[in-house]
Amino acid sequence: MHRLLDRANTKLNMSDETIIFTGNRKQAAFLALVAAVFVFLIYFTGNRDAWTILGVAFFGVGFLVCIYNVIPGTVQLKVHRSGIEMKSLFKPMKLSWNDVDEFYVGYTRSGLSRTKMIGIKFSETYKKQQTGRKISASLTGMEGALPDHFNRSAEEICEVLNEYKRTYSGSDEQPAEHYGKLWLDALEARFGEVTAIKKIQCPDKPIIYVFFFAGLPEPGFLTAVTCNLSAANHPDWKFGAPELIVTMQSESDRWGMAAGYFASLFFGEKRFRYGDIFKIDDPISPEEGEMNAYLLFAPSFLDREQSKFVLPDRTVYLVGMYPIYDDEIAIY
Repeated sequence: MHRLLDRANTKLNMSDETIIFTGNRKQAAFLALVAAVFVFLIYFTGNRDAWTILGVAFFGVGFLVCIYNVIPGTVQLKVHRSGIEMKSLFKPMKLSWNDVDEFYVGYTRSGLSRTKMIGIKFSETYKKQQTGRKISASLTGMEGALPDHFNRSAEEICEVLNEYKRTYSGSDEQPAEHYGKLWLDALEARFGEVTAIKKIQCPDKPIIYVFFFAGLPEPGFLTAVTCNLSAANHPDWKFGAPELIVTMQSESDRWGMAAGYFASLFFGEKRFRYGDIFKIDDPISPEEGEMNAYLLFAPSFLDREQSKFVLPDRTVYLVGMYPIYDDEIAIY
């Protein structure tokens, strides 16, 4: 079991094929400098009339936006099995591969200038923002677009996007990935931002992901929640399916990874109900004590309603796991 924990994936995404394109900070810094120069020239050479104020305001806002884009992590495009997610100041975007027919490199015109963009041709099944997309297409020739201000060229990013769409659009892995996103979104809405995502898989068993929330429920604690145990079938699961939650005053991820280990090992076999006990031969976290088993009961800091999540395809109940010593098992 410990060898499995050591091999667990430590990447902060749910697949091994996630690519993150960051903003082009050099370009943003250059544009900030240009905007600052225009502000200086307009202010000190203008007539201090309404046009001067308007010009200073326009380029001043542009300067602030460019400075914001220079900050690391404020602009990024994440590409993964489920689709794309763009983080930016004004227009965050999230699309699945089935929302899009094609990505292409195109240009929008403003006067005599042209601006390169990554155009988006939406699929017929994508029903969101239909009116806005029609207006955008009539004005710019594009239904939607991604800006050309990342750390790779528009052509290179476009090639990656279309390759991912061909690979993952409608693939057999999409439903499981779809649940993972829904589950993560539901947890983050209730607990705050996830701080790490890891995975573990026992031989010939399904992969279980483990979401970690540092500082939950309070500083110094680490809470871990499994993802994918609820995809199993068990005759005792009449009104919902479980996912496991472990909360420890610790910085070690072994407590959470042990929960993932049991979820994978007994996937579809055990019911994971209150009172069940799972144990291994060795301590779960040797540096923190000799406890080598888990007792299942209600989560430590959630009431019944807070432990229940109603998702589009299933109802999930969080089941708490509490570490105990080997000689305590007989008590329960």
